[in-house]
Amino acid sequence: GTVIWKSDLIEETESQEVGGKGGGGGTSTTYKYFVDVAIAVCEGEIYDISKIYANGKKIYANGSNDHRTTSITVYKGSTTQLPNSLMEAYEGVGNVPGYRGIAYVVLEHLALADFGNALPNLTFDVEAVNPATPETLPGAIGKLLERCNLSSSDYDVSALPSTTVYGYTIAGEAQGIAQLEPLMAAHFVNAQLSNGVLRFFVRGDEDHVTVDED
Repeated sequence: GTVIWKSDLIEETESQEVGGKGGGGGTSTTYKYFVDVAIAVCEGEIYDISKIYANGKKIYANGSNDHRTTSITVYKGSTTQLPNSLMEAYEGVGNVPGYRGIAYVVLEHLALADFGNALPNLTFDVEAVNPATPETLPGAIGKLLERCNLSSSDYDVSALPSTTVYGYTIAGEAQGIAQLEPLMAAHFVNAQLSNGVLRFFVRGDEDHVTVDED
């Protein structure tokens, strides 16, 4: 993901009296560091983010965050999403965009102790479509292409079979048409540019597609 906003480093201290032999003693102070941060995941509206990893450690799964954060808020990239209230508390109401059309997450009070007191590398499992609502292969590919700002006149999926796709998860930070690659590989789909249109077909059907000579 890409950092689109973050707070300054938040330092918290915890002091504890420690005793010593012969009546001696003192105070031990522990320093802990946290950060509030917003991470852009991808362009276009998604169904959900199922898991979040920080340096490979799972910190969020199916709506629940672990002890390393106070809360994690997922924004799915709708065209009507509103600004995040935590970011507005820092920057002021009216000074934070809604990042409409961008799926992003806001992590509140992320503890940095497990990550060398530095912002960890955050990766995401993205559910592009609802796994509970079956989608056809042409429909799933079409929705992903439209998330990349392609219109229906820019691509042709009519040669694809109406195979059912029960959900599709994008792992990591795939952007743009790269989000399609695992889906295409799983269903043996290729694509070629023909007369300015990106045409999709099952491997072995190349003879039915006319490719631009230039």
